Amino acid sequence: MKKFLLVIFALISLNAFSQLQVKEGSFRYVPGGVIEDKLEYTDGNDLPMALIKISTENIPEQERMRLVFVGNRATQIVKRPKTGSMWIYISADPATFIDIRHPDYGTYKYLLPEELCDYCVYEMVLQYIPIVPESDIVKQLNTYLIIKTDVED
Repeated sequence: MKKFLLVIFALISLNAFSQLQVKEGSFRYVPGGVIEDKLEYTDGNDLPMALIKISTENIPEQERMRLVFVGNRATQIVKRPKTGSMWIYISADPATFIDIRHPDYGTYKYLLPEELCDYCVYEMVLQYIPIVPESDIVKQLNTYLIIKTDVED
């Protein structure tokens, strides 16, 4: 029974911390978009990088500056803040996902839907989803838990 309750609380807490997400269907390749300065945007292993222009919804400028982007072990990421967006240059070949972290909004792991091509440009929209209070989560679940016990002695 204790394990069951722990699982329920874990599910509720996971939902409460899922505040960042990439808007569904927003990741796309920009046709004709090419990084002009190819020498500047190669990683430390001389591998080409790709550019992902990240527009943000519901994230103020000062909070956008606190975003941190991390990839898998071989991926290098360079963050370039722009007005109203964040541009990240990312090693094109080894990149399979991006961890998007914020000290107050939590962490979101985004699996890249396609292989990134060398010096290509992509766009996506990052959203902030406000926390739903626990009482509202319970109302949304609309479930009941009935516990029956038969105690002897």
